[in-house]
Amino acid sequence: MAGPQGAPKYAMRVDAGVNTNPGRKRTRNEDLPVSDEELGLFLVIDGMGGHARGDVASQLIGETVHQFIRDTAGDRDKTWPFAFDPHVSYNWNRMTTAVTMADLQLARRISENDQLRGMGATMTGALIEGDKAVISHVGDCRTGDTGARGTDDMMSPQAS
Repeated sequence: MAGPQGAPKYAMRVDAGVNTNPGRKRTRNEDLPVSDEELGLFLVIDGMGGHARGDVASQLIGETVHQFIRDTAGDRDKTWPFAFDPHVSYNWNRMTTAVTMADLQLARRISENDQLRGMGATMTGALIEGDKAVISHVGDCRTGDTGARGTDDMMSPQAS
């Protein structure tokens, strides 16, 4: 059922902000936030400090996920690089495929350059449309709800 002027009756309010810190042991910040309100895509990619080029891993993952989500935003007939699962939502498929593509890009980049061996990153993110969100996490990054009661852990299926 639609609300005023065709808007969805229920919508999720999203307040997005970013604050990153390299921590106490590192001089280089290897975090990469992605905040694209138009697409409803919000990611935090955390390059693994102490490993080879976590900043490169973060950048590659962020760009790959963002690009696939952008490419599939208005094109439901796009050819997918992996099987589409009709038993889950379109956005679940988009996020899962984007993360899988990022993982493969990272592996390819490492195989091309021995100096990048060991680079990696963890990621958490949300893809929001209307009143639904797909929450994704890879590694030890998690998405939480920082509502009036404080921080609550959200249960969600892992995308990878």
